[in-house]
Amino acid sequence: MRILKKIIAVCLVITVLLSSSALAENLPAMTDEELLELHQNVLNELERRGLPADPAADVEGTAVTRRMAMFFDYWSNQNLGEMLALCSSVWKATVENPRMELFRILANRTPQDLVIEAVNAVAGEGPGGLPWYQIRFTSALDRNNGTGPERYRFGLLLGKEADGLWYIDPTGLETSEKVDETLPAETTAEPEGGAPSASGEDPFRFATFNDAAKAAAGEYTVSSEGYAVAVIERDGCYFRAVTLFDERAKELYAAYLDKLEPETGNNPDDEWSALYTYLSVLPVDYTEELTVVPFTQEELDAMAGKTLEEVMSEPWELQMRHNPEDAGAGKDVAFPMVRGFCEYELVINEPFEVYQERLAGDRYDPVTAMSLKNYLDLTVKSVKYTGVSNNMTNLQYQTDGTLKRDMESLTEGYDYDLMVEIADYLASVWENGEPDQEAKEAMIADLTEQHPEAADMIRQIVESFH
Repeated sequence: MRILKKIIAVCLVITVLLSSSALAENLPAMTDEELLELHQNVLNELERRGLPADPAADVEGTAVTRRMAMFFDYWSNQNLGEMLALCSSVWKATVENPRMELFRILANRTPQDLVIEAVNAVAGEGPGGLPWYQIRFTSALDRNNGTGPERYRFGLLLGKEADGLWYIDPTGLETSEKVDETLPAETTAEPEGGAPSASGEDPFRFATFNDAAKAAAGEYTVSSEGYAVAVIERDGCYFRAVTLFDERAKELYAAYLDKLEPETGNNPDDEWSALYTYLSVLPVDYTEELTVVPFTQEELDAMAGKTLEEVMSEPWELQMRHNPEDAGAGKDVAFPMVRGFCEYELVINEPFEVYQERLAGDRYDPVTAMSLKNYLDLTVKSVKYTGVSNNMTNLQYQTDGTLKRDMESLTEGYDYDLMVEIADYLASVWENGEPDQEAKEAMIADLTEQHPEAADMIRQIVESFH
């Protein structure tokens, strides 16, 4: 019975996450058979989710990397006070003036990034019987002397203290190894931990988002919905690794958006660097395989001669409003067409002049099937597969490429006649120049009061009108 209780104790934290707290409270009242069944159910669920059977080390490793990310975020912004608050009390007790000593250790250097190579528990215990972790990492450091940043490798110790949080011993920043970034990737040493597993069944279990981004050749997407995604391709199969924002990431993203000026093309590099430095060491919350099965050319050829109205009876995404690439008199008129995670090129039979006529009467661009009204009688000349689509990075799309139900409802039930009425009204307003956002909000409020049943459509049309 004691052995059984010990097994259940190991899984208790997981059980609390996977089931209700009431179940955990009733644990002592369960029979041996019920406990064994619960234990097996937990293990089965962990296996289904791709989680380790004993997540304790992963939980601590995640907490350690988050504290490191905060430390480097403050360092990149030269916030000495906040950095000092994250330093170990053990270290502070060994120096006469911790603030001056930290300033000396930093040596007028500013980190440009943070790349975690390994996160390992240290054998034995630290002061007070609490554990220690060692993080091995590299960072491009700017000495602020006009010579530009250079990459160095470091090792730092972090210890857990009585408040349950991890604190950094900064003395490791005094000892470094210069990294030659000109070496080809195959000659660099493999990290000991914090990296994708090379073992057979799951090659896409990443310790940090930076690992996932590197596996995706540096391509990733940061979404305003509060997550970052990297899509990895291997042997024709596609996976997406997802990191969800914590509160600090949300704050950094908001700071980036505050400085972003899309109209002028100004991109706030400092805010973006701070955001990615922090995101790069956050854990990957989950990785999932995506279903990418394009239509055969025979199936695509069967669309030839059909009208766009016939084609759009299926759930295709087709954007006709913007000028097609390389369009002109005497040339085929082609448009991108998307289905799930696959993108195709659709060519129409009609000449460019006919497309221009239809475009002239299309003054709005709501993301609904109704925005195709002017073009539905055009006919298909050919369709071909061109590759995977950007929908892969959009979590509104499920792993099979279908849009979640709660999003599908946004594109249904729009009144075309009302859309035309609103578009004509907006066209008259826009003749004197596009109004500012305050004026747009006033128009949205006025139109919504007149047509409360079409509130979503009204906002969409006003915000997308050109």
